[in-house]
Amino acid sequence: MKVPRAGVQYNFKVEDAAGEEWWIDVSGAFTTVRPGLLRIDTIWKTLGRASVLKAYDPEARILVLTSHLPRSGSEGDKALRAVGPYGVFDAIPMFDEQAVERLSRYANGDATEPIPGFWKAKEITSGWS
Repeated sequence: MKVPRAGVQYNFKVEDAAGEEWWIDVSGAFTTVRPGLLRIDTIWKTLGRASVLKAYDPEARILVLTSHLPRSGSEGDKALRAVGPYGVFDAIPMFDEQAVERLSRYANGDATEPIPGFWKAKEITSGWS
């Protein structure tokens, strides 16, 4: 899905049950030695796309779907967390049942802020305005 005049492309733009829009970024390869968001260059590309989209549409809600999240405390984890939930609404590891449940709840259309999972409750409180 190309974003007109923004020069960025997302895998999907979807609507939840309430008709609200969500931008979906499926990030990282599945079959490499460092799949998903384990590669720092993949994280920088993901954050770059998010930054451009948020500059174009500050209300955009971005979900990042990936096979693997960056390791806790790694440079990639720190970079992803630095943008906060305003920059990336949620990061969903596709093979994690609890994360997929969050995705299902977002699809229901009643999410006004991220559901704790990738983001800790204190990160949601401090990063969502």
